[in-house]
This record gives sequence, structure tokens and C-alpha cells, in this order.
Amino acid sequence: MMSLIPRSATCPSFGGTSRSSPFTGGLSFLASRGQSSDGLGCSSRTPSSSGLTHSAGWPRPGMGAWRNLLVAVAILYGLAFLTLPIAYLRLTGGSPTSLGGRTEPGVAGGRASLSRRLALQTLEWPETGLTQRRQGSGKAAQPRVEFRDAGYIVNLADALDASAWDDISLYQPGDAAAQLPEEALAGRAAGERAPELDSDAAPRLPAWCPRGAVRVFIGVTSRCCSPESQAKRAAIRATWAADARRLHPGVAVRFLLAQPADPAEAAAGLALLADEVSAHGDVVVVPGRERYRELPNKTLRLLRYALASPCNFTHVVKTDEDVYLRPQALLDVIATGAHDFSVAIDAPPDAAARFDGVAGLPRAAPWLTGMYVGQLDSNKSGVWPGWAPLRDPANKWYLAEADLSDAQAAPLLGVRWASGWGYALSRDLVRVVVERAAAAAAAPAAAAPPWWGRMPWEDIMVAALLRGSGARVHHHDGFKAAWNDCGPGTVLKHLDNDAPLLQAGLHAQEASGLWARRGVTCATGDFTPNDYDGWRAWRNSLPDNQLNGFM
Repeated sequence: MMSLIPRSATCPSFGGTSRSSPFTGGLSFLASRGQSSDGLGCSSRTPSSSGLTHSAGWPRPGMGAWRNLLVAVAILYGLAFLTLPIAYLRLTGGSPTSLGGRTEPGVAGGRASLSRRLALQTLEWPETGLTQRRQGSGKAAQPRVEFRDAGYIVNLADALDASAWDDISLYQPGDAAAQLPEEALAGRAAGERAPELDSDAAPRLPAWCPRGAVRVFIGVTSRCCSPESQAKRAAIRATWAADARRLHPGVAVRFLLAQPADPAEAAAGLALLADEVSAHGDVVVVPGRERYRELPNKTLRLLRYALASPCNFTHVVKTDEDVYLRPQALLDVIATGAHDFSVAIDAPPDAAARFDGVAGLPRAAPWLTGMYVGQLDSNKSGVWPGWAPLRDPANKWYLAEADLSDAQAAPLLGVRWASGWGYALSRDLVRVVVERAAAAAAAPAAAAPPWWGRMPWEDIMVAALLRGSGARVHHHDGFKAAWNDCGPGTVLKHLDNDAPLLQAGLHAQEASGLWARRGVTCATGDFTPNDYDGWRAWRNSLPDNQLNGFM
């Protein structure tokens, strides 16, 4: 039998001196069995007339000593196994300062802590999903998910429990913020600003970040606890997001979900999402309630997540779960600066009477600054007069006077914006939006914009925050609304109620090269492509519009 004792462990010499052994101290309590032994199974040796021992080389240990050794090893392993859960709790629930961690809002009146460094080390992004940790012997792995910040990983159940966190909405009226405790306002003012990541030196990116000079974050807003939304996410993963992951190392795709509105919905969400987040690792839960009119908060969280990420993204795309996006076409827009025309965010007084756009020109280098591109919204027969509140209660985008009065809406009149189902921003403009939002969120009621927290449409909010920054809205015909056709130059298409039905078919036509050669069918409705009035009549005939408001 091959000896299990390492060569550093030797038996004592006859002369009374001995070479050190890593076993002798720890196993001296084991009783000798059989022949005379020193506890390691070393037989007593007597000197020969030549001064040499009778047994040269390794001694032959007795069976009893081997048994003692194996028992001792088993005991040591058992002790180590029992103490690992305690050590784990000390690392994740103890004092964060000892490990360079940071304290985060916790549950049950306490405060949970997690080392950001450890969280980043356990993140496998984007290929294999989030590493799952087991909470004790014999228990199933608790699904874990990114929460609020890139690399900050918590249990999914905690992320879905809005009552467990002290995070304050980034977007609420100034009078509501004024009722918050002073320390909460101070924390929001300091904590909700994205850290400064820009520098003259090239960024040192974690291994799990996208690569290349252009790094694009595509944030897909999706409903948390709906099987329909889960099906839409699955369709995206199987089509254009799979292309992004396989063909474009500079692109990252994440699904942004907000928190359920009540405990019952949170429990349903946990059951629905557990397998999904464990399998894919591309879901981010952000603080805030999952309601349609709280999309501004979710969008600000999306932009903040991307801006604060150590991946130092150069561009951010905000899109929705009912959109088909073509990653290569998007990268072509960034590489060439392609767009049809641009307009100032603030419409001039005569914008309803004339077209004031400036034609787009090709660029010789990637479009890295000043990029705010999508489909310019509110087209009125070839002119864009900008936003005004709709006061018709039957309209889907109806705004009651009680929600946003004319006086509060006045600063937004004439703001022009890119449609919220899909637009792209360069990093410099993302920073403008995030920092101005943080300032407005922390300001007292009298200092915040009167519309802040009241304007429920996130795309108009983003444009309003960019006013005065020098940014322009760049219109690109490739950003297709639900009523538009889908020619070869399509960058993304709002499928609306045709998602997820058409995702696989559009992907097949793109993979075959057909879409690159000619237009493809990208709607199932009974209307002529590009005929807004015809699409609107068809769309208003469907049950969801009759329930939620007409276009």
C-alpha cells in the first residue's frame, strides 16, 4: 500500500532526536495499538552493530494507527464544516468595515451588510449567470440577483421586498420629499449621485465587462411579476440578445425590474423569477414600485446603474420588453453618427408652422458625445411643436389637472423628445440626466422643478432634464414605431402587442440575410404600414386599449 504520510512527516531517530512532523502535535492523543508505536505507526527501531537501523526507508505502520489517522482527519473535516456557516454569516452579516464592505438597508428592523468586493468576486457576467450560494447543508440554493448597483448581489427575496430597504424613490414631488426626515434627504442627496468614474487614463475594467473602445449598455425595462413579461424576456434572450452576446463583445444586455407593489405579489414574483435569475444572471431589480406611471423612477435607476458601473459604458440604450433590436445596426449608428436630422429640445415659438431640423452629417469617428438619438416624437404633419398635456379622459396619455396642473406643466410646454420605447444616449448626456435628477430629488419643494415627480412619462422627463445642456434630439428613421414598416435600415422596432409573437420570425429573417436586402413584415394588424391613423383605429379596437385608454 502506498503510504499516505507525506515525506515531511518522519519517525523519530534512535538517538532521541527527531525531525518535525505536522502530525505529531495534533495526533498525540491517539492511543497506540498493536506493536510499540509513536502514534504515527512508526515501529520501535533498535541500532545494529553498524549503527544503522534495522528497517531502512519508511517504517511499516500498523493498521490501528492508520485507523486513528483517518478518524482524526474525519473529525477535523467535520469541525471545519460546522464552522463554515458561522464564518459565512460573519462575513456577510457582521461588521462591514473589517472587510471594506458597506452597510445596506436590511430587514426586520436591522441592517444587513455585504462586502461589495465579495459581491463582485462572486459575479460571473455575462456568460454563466450569478453564482449561487448555499445557505447551509442540505438546503436548496437561494436565488441571488443584482440589486440597484452593478455587482451588488442579494437574495432575490430581499430584492423584491420593498419594505426591507431604506431607498427613497428618485422621482417624487417636492412636497412629498419635504415630508421625509432630514437625514433621509441628506442620504439621498449624497448617495444617489453616481460616483465619478471618468478619468484621462484608460479605465481598468473587471473581467466580466464588455470589451472595446465602444461599450454599450442596453437596459430593457420589463414588468417584474408577470408571466407575459417573462415570456417576452425569454423571446429576447433567444433572439437579438443572443446575437449581442455571441457576436458583439462590446454590448451588454440587462432586464430592469422594479419591486412588487405588495407582499402577495412579491411572493408570486419570487416563485416566478427564481429559476429565471439563477439560469441567466441578466436581471437587475431596482428600488421602486412596479407601476406604469413609475417608469420615470425605473428609467433613472437604469441610467444610474449604467453610469455607476465599473464597466464605464460609453453608451446607454433604454428600451422596452416589446421591442426587437438589431445590435449591429445600433453599433453602425454609433460608428458613423448616422441620423436623418436633429432639432433643439426646446421648440421655437413657430415650430408648429415650420420644420426647423438640421440635416444629419456623417462622422469620421465614433459618436461618443452629444448623442441622443431615436424617433422624434409628436410628429404633426412634418413639424414637431413639442409636448403639451392631454386633458381628454378617454386618452391613454390623459393627465388630470390634479396630477399635473397647467402651472406645473408650463415649463415643459414645447419640450421635444425621443420616443420612450427605444433611444440611445452617450455617456456624457447620461451623466447630465443622472446628476440633475439627483439634485432635483434632494432639493426642497420650492427649489425643485414644479413638474418634478408629477410628469409620469419617462421619455419626456429625460428630455426635460437635458434642457440647457446643449443636447439636441437626433431623429433616425431606423427607430421604428409600431405603425412603421421595417426596411433594411431598421435599428429597432416597437412591436407593441405583437411581442413576443414576432420576435422569432424577425430573428430568422435577419439571420438568413433577408432583412438586410429588403423590408420584412413586422406587424400583424389590419393597417397599412406607416399609416398612423389606420394603425390607431386598429389598435383602439383591441381589448387592452378599450380598458386602459385610447390612443
